[in-house]
Amino acid sequence: MIISKVNLLSKNRYEIYIDEKLAFVLYKGELCKYGIKAGLEISEELYSDIVKNTLYKRALLRCSHLLERRDYTSYELYKKLKDGAYPIDAADYAINKLISYGYVNDESYARRYIESYISSRSINRIKQDLYKKGIKSDIFDKAWNILSEDGIEADEEGLINKLLEKRHYFDKISDIKNNEGSRDDLVKEYNKQFNYLMTKGFKSENIKKALKI
Repeated sequence: MIISKVNLLSKNRYEIYIDEKLAFVLYKGELCKYGIKAGLEISEELYSDIVKNTLYKRALLRCSHLLERRDYTSYELYKKLKDGAYPIDAADYAINKLISYGYVNDESYARRYIESYISSRSINRIKQDLYKKGIKSDIFDKAWNILSEDGIEADEEGLINKLLEKRHYFDKISDIKNNEGSRDDLVKEYNKQFNYLMTKGFKSENIKKALKI
């Protein structure tokens, strides 16, 4: 393996490229400690030493600092570490440690997220949001089943009506009818609200029930 480039990233941080690929980021003092210079060969032993004795701990510390501010899924932490050029081994070490400590738990995260948004978003929308955060269907289903057993329900029809009231749908329909507006005007307003609610993840049958004209 050849150190192909050492690139200054910030005041005292450097990107280390090995065989033309970004391998990790080190501080200036660590360049001297490990003898890192562009054009030199780096042994498997030295690479492993850097990852295990420096980047493992740094990745764990990075994740710990992130979790002090808010909760993250394991996927989100992996993404943060990847963006920070941490090797996959270091990311695995840090996140597995945090999982073993109970600081990262995707199922618990999913339950808290569902509880927070069940009164303002459709269950499909919540599922889509969690999927983007790395929560797969099986974990979502487990979390939702536990909440359902605890009496948490998704009142989709009630939520649709609240959104329609907020968007003054019923007032608009009443105005069109009272002012003898055309059928086309009614259909136009209907389609506008239908498309909006579909983007929010509501079931089409529930939308149609609420939008009756």
